Amino acid sequence: RCMPVEGFFDLRIKCDDDLLPEVRTELLTQAFADERASRIKKLNLSHNGLITPPVLTHLTHLRKLDIDHNCLNQPPLLTGLRHLRVLYLNCNHLVMPPLLNGLDYLESLDLSYNELAVPPVLTELSRLRVLKLSYNHFEQPPVLAGLVNLRWLDLSHGQLTRSPVLADLRELKSIDLSH
Repeated sequence: RCMPVEGFFDLRIKCDDDLLPEVRTELLTQAFADERASRIKKLNLSHNGLITPPVLTHLTHLRKLDIDHNCLNQPPLLTGLRHLRVLYLNCNHLVMPPLLNGLDYLESLDLSYNELAVPPVLTELSRLRVLKLSYNHFEQPPVLAGLVNLRWLDLSHGQLTRSPVLADLRELKSIDLSH
C-alpha cells in the first residue's frame, strides 16, 4: 500500500517496499485522479523506488513537487500544474529533462544527479531563482536568457564544453561551475 504520512494539503506518501514499482505508480495515479486530490499543494514522493512517474495532471493547485531519490527514467508530465513553484527531480535516472512550458510561477528547479543529455528549456521561467543541474551529462550549457530573477546556479560536476552566457543575470549571487 501507499500511505499518506502527512496532512492532506501537505502530503508525503511512502509506498511499501514489497510493492512492485509498476504497482506503486498505478496506485498513485489512481489516487491522484480523485477530484479531492486537486487540493493538494505540496506532494513528496521521494524515496519510493518509482521507475515511471504517476500521472499528476489533476493536481491543479500543486505548488511543490518532490520526486527525488527514485529511479525515474522519464520525467513526469507537468501539464496543468501552472501553480507549481518548486520542482525536485534530483537523484533519478532522467536522460531527457521535463517540459517546463506553462510553469510561469516556478522559482526553484533541481534536476541534479541525473543523466541528462541535454539541458532543460528555461526560456519561459522568468521567476526562476534557484537552478540546480549539477552531475549531468550535457555538454552545452542551458540558455539562461530571460532568467532575470535567477540568484543561484549550480552547473558543477558536469561535462560542459563551454561556460554559460551570464550577461542578463543581474540578480545572480552564487554560481558553481566547478569540475
